[in-house]
Amino acid sequence: MFAIAAAAASSSLADDQLHAVHVGEATAAAAAARSTQSAHTSNNQGQRAPSEVDDAEDNDGNQWTEESLKELKNKELQAILVGLGLRKTGNKKDLIDRILGREVVVDKRKKKIKWRNSKARAMLVRMLMDKDSNAHTMTWQQLHSSHEWFQEYDAKSFQRYVSELKKANPKKIAVVTEDNKIINAELQRFPRPDKTLRGEPFWDTHPSKLLLRQDVKLGKHLEMKPKTLHQTRLEYQAFSLKTFRQHVYQEKRHQKELPMRVNRRNKKAQYKYEKEVKENVTIWQAEMSGRDDEMIEAVLSDEVLSDEDDLSDED
Repeated sequence: MFAIAAAAASSSLADDQLHAVHVGEATAAAAAARSTQSAHTSNNQGQRAPSEVDDAEDNDGNQWTEESLKELKNKELQAILVGLGLRKTGNKKDLIDRILGREVVVDKRKKKIKWRNSKARAMLVRMLMDKDSNAHTMTWQQLHSSHEWFQEYDAKSFQRYVSELKKANPKKIAVVTEDNKIINAELQRFPRPDKTLRGEPFWDTHPSKLLLRQDVKLGKHLEMKPKTLHQTRLEYQAFSLKTFRQHVYQEKRHQKELPMRVNRRNKKAQYKYEKEVKENVTIWQAEMSGRDDEMIEAVLSDEVLSDEDDLSDED
């Protein structure tokens, strides 16, 4: 028992001595750093620091300058940072900048969007698709500096992106032109009739669609039966009661399921994305052309109304 107690006491004493050694080493390192800094400060008296931003003081009031800190070793710089309660990781330049308070902290949590999925790419594509856009006469450097979205990507990468899009743009325009030509030809061959086979207007383009949507939102379908609701508006009477009743039930299901529809959510997000890109292209083109603010606002308001009509038609 005495042997075990003696061994435990000896082990505890050894741990205390080891801890004291570590503390002594850390204290000595900090003291050495302060001593070295004091020596550098005394040697550099009368020399003006490059700027006041590059100056800092330790706890003893000694001046630190970039020149004096460069003469210290990394371990000495780390000891100073420990004394200041700052991180001691990084290369020598990082350590010096941190001591002088010049370190730029980058938020690494902000994930950089890939060019392929970025608004910058969508904006540039839309600009290049417009044959009258100023983008066709600008260099990649001018394009890069013309909008903050473009500046999120480094110059070298942006130059490559512009080159690739300009190279692919003629082919894309040719494909779009050909597709539009085919679609227009088919529409001319098979035009949509004015009325359905039942002799009624098409519901999707008739004012009754939006009017019924509004009435269902207001809860009128709960206050009256479809037969009564059918008589409340002249537009509804363009359809038979049977057809109108089906659309009432359809609209009820539509609004009931709306919060759970992922497709609708994605459509709204896509609409918001495209709207923002379109607005930025309009503003950019107006600024490049020297148009005034009132004209820009007028164009944007017209585009917003047109886009909202398109979105409501797709519901």
